[in-house]
Amino acid sequence: MDSLDHRILDQLRENARAGYGDIGSVVGLSASAVKRRVDRLVGDGVIQGFTIKVDPAVEDRGTEAWVELYCRGTVSPDELRTLLDSVP
Repeated sequence: MDSLDHRILDQLRENARAGYGDIGSVVGLSASAVKRRVDRLVGDGVIQGFTIKVDPAVEDRGTEAWVELYCRGTVSPDELRTLLDSVP
């Protein structure tokens, strides 16, 4: 990987849908040269996938997490619930 590869990755991080020509104009390469480099980065496993970010509200999804708690000593479920009620 050279500095041009890093600059291409920076551009893809900002906008993964950017066209090769748009990226090339920023990094100083032709669209075909950018495409060859992106293909090589994908082939070498440097780029491991492409993704999108979706507003969770659009699909009625909130934040969900699994949390595991370890307690020292004996803590009753009611006592634990009281302690955790203040946590958003």
